[in-house]
Amino acid sequence: MGPDPSAARGTVGLNAFIPLGMAHARIIYPPDPRTPKVILATIESTTSVFFAFVIGFVVLCGCLLGAVLSFDEAPTRWVTSASMILPAIAEFLSLWWLKVGLEGTTGRGRIPELALLQRTWPVLIRPILAAWWLAHLGLAFGGMVLLEQGVSAWGAQWTQSPAMIALVVFGYFTISHTTHLYGMLALTAISRNERAVYGWWRKRFMGDVFVTAIALSLSVFH
Repeated sequence: MGPDPSAARGTVGLNAFIPLGMAHARIIYPPDPRTPKVILATIESTTSVFFAFVIGFVVLCGCLLGAVLSFDEAPTRWVTSASMILPAIAEFLSLWWLKVGLEGTTGRGRIPELALLQRTWPVLIRPILAAWWLAHLGLAFGGMVLLEQGVSAWGAQWTQSPAMIALVVFGYFTISHTTHLYGMLALTAISRNERAVYGWWRKRFMGDVFVTAIALSLSVFH
């Protein structure tokens, strides 16, 4: 009995068992997590979402603290407390959604993938959701302004330390990188435009370098 011809061709013999009309299966092996490219992608994706969770926790704790401090027997205080609790609940749901969504994405493109995971909302709700994410983008911008003011308050002393320069640059770059997430979420809340999202993502680095350079200039010459 001669050798099986399909054995010489590897898995080709398995294709005989695939029903007509079905595509042939192709095994895609995951990238080696030890390669520099994968390591850099992991660092970038981590920095992209780190400050987003910081902003979320600040909003959540601020709303809860405001609800507790405004709690009183006066009727108007009850209204104020309720108005603080509602955004706290919304922020908690947003953080939970981000966590679950990030667990289903991998690699450097997890930010646009996460933005495109947002469901298609009813037309009347879309502006509200977009405003919600844009408000977070505004908070990220406010965090960058606070960082710039804090760095400027040190004077020129921080420019004499390479470690401090690296830390300041990392802070500016991280906050700028986080704004892409909120901007894309605001965009996909209105329209799930994959072309616009990935086009934005391809130009993210240029935008981050530009914003970081402006923030550094303000910190030095402020």
